[in-house]
Amino acid sequence: MKKISRRSFLSAMGIVGAAAALTACGGSSSSTAASSSAASTAGSTAAAGSAEKPADYPNASMSLVVGFNPGGDSDLNNRLMAQYVEPSFGQSIAVTNMAGSNSSVALTQYQSTPTDGYTILGTNSAALVNNYASGTCQYSYEDFEVIAVFGRAPGDMLFANKASGITSMEDLLEKSKANPNSIKMGMSSGGNTHVYALLLQQAGFACNIVDGGDGSDRIAALVGGHVDVCFVPYLTAKEYVENGDVVPLCTIGDRCSALPDTPSINENGYVENNFNNYYVWLAPKGTDAGIVSYLASLCEDVANNNEKYAADQQAINFNDPFIVTGQDAIDLLAELQDVANENVKVLG
Repeated sequence: MKKISRRSFLSAMGIVGAAAALTACGGSSSSTAASSSAASTAGSTAAAGSAEKPADYPNASMSLVVGFNPGGDSDLNNRLMAQYVEPSFGQSIAVTNMAGSNSSVALTQYQSTPTDGYTILGTNSAALVNNYASGTCQYSYEDFEVIAVFGRAPGDMLFANKASGITSMEDLLEKSKANPNSIKMGMSSGGNTHVYALLLQQAGFACNIVDGGDGSDRIAALVGGHVDVCFVPYLTAKEYVENGDVVPLCTIGDRCSALPDTPSINENGYVENNFNNYYVWLAPKGTDAGIVSYLASLCEDVANNNEKYAADQQAINFNDPFIVTGQDAIDLLAELQDVANENVKVLG
């Protein structure tokens, strides 16, 4: 077996998949109010932020553009933060979904949005750093003002369709070698799942790697038999795990507390290190520092002080709330970007 070596980096992080009862947006954007999403999150008690409130801000509603389809982990976590921030913000926060190229479409379109603090972007760190490293998106976190990096969750997991008969990573390796390219492996182009699909391919898994879109699209492809195995966030796949339609093989990040017997990908030895992820709020470059700090402080208050948000994080992410802002957030994204850049070199 060929082991692919990767640089070790932060381990106490994750990505979560989630299913939300939201209206699909198809190829266009769709909006809902932050306060109408995620039924379990009603009644926020978040306190006002500790940063000084800018003069005459806010005096209008804010738009949060999430670069993924409704119903996935990034959509839910970004909506959840928006819902809890909204009462302290004092104006409505409208959440708009603009999916495409693993959030690259939204980042590209809104990179030059007016810097008045009324339009911000929601994505996840794996998409952000891997898209830039792979050339899928020309913009990195450095082309925006970083408001906050938040959320820890179980990572994307590799699942098999029950009908495939694949029950473990060893089984997948053996069957893929026996019939090269006959097993379709779903991932999202340019993102973290793409990186790990290629790393497994280099480690000897002779799978046919195909783009399955966002998490909600990938689980549909897996359950529908369009792919045999697929990287999907746990909560996106949860109901199908419980009814036996899909079989968990491994997790990209740390072990998921909901599936404690499913190994992390590095435990199998196919790659040296696992990979964990966060959710990110960005403002257009040049947004007033006072506005960025104020929004960051509102997010911090939610993550650090809101018991209902903490309960929701346990329910959907299987973790306590996590947040970094300011230079700490920039430093974290810089480290993740370094890792993504190295992955591109390893993959050639």
